[in-house]
Amino acid sequence: HDLSLEMEGRIAHDGHLFANEQWGFIEKKQETVLGTIGDKLPDYMPQISPTRVTVTEWPHKVATEHPPRYNKKLVPKYDPIEGRIPIISMGRYGTILEKDRPSDDAFKAMLGSANTIIRMALQDLGPVCLPGTKVAL
Repeated sequence: HDLSLEMEGRIAHDGHLFANEQWGFIEKKQETVLGTIGDKLPDYMPQISPTRVTVTEWPHKVATEHPPRYNKKLVPKYDPIEGRIPIISMGRYGTILEKDRPSDDAFKAMLGSANTIIRMALQDLGPVCLPGTKVAL
């Protein structure tokens, strides 16, 4: 099941930066020669590229092909809400780093330092790795 949360402050800023990176990847892939050709092919057809990205604008020729990028300067300042709960965002941008996985180390450190309770809202925690390695099963 999907989880919906409304957040503000630094955690919301981090989420927008993550979305900027994801859309940047999509734009980069779609604007290549292979991306342009792949966009015209039916979904069931095998592709040469390991990644296929297509975007459909709706309404056609009215909406922009890609959403505008998040810009922190456009966000109004506000007073933080009383009783707020601190949140840390962690995750990967796919394989942006070929060998290092700093978020994996951060997950282990946070789980290892918990005294009594661990609360997580997550989309995916995995894959399971061989003990003592970063090799996925």
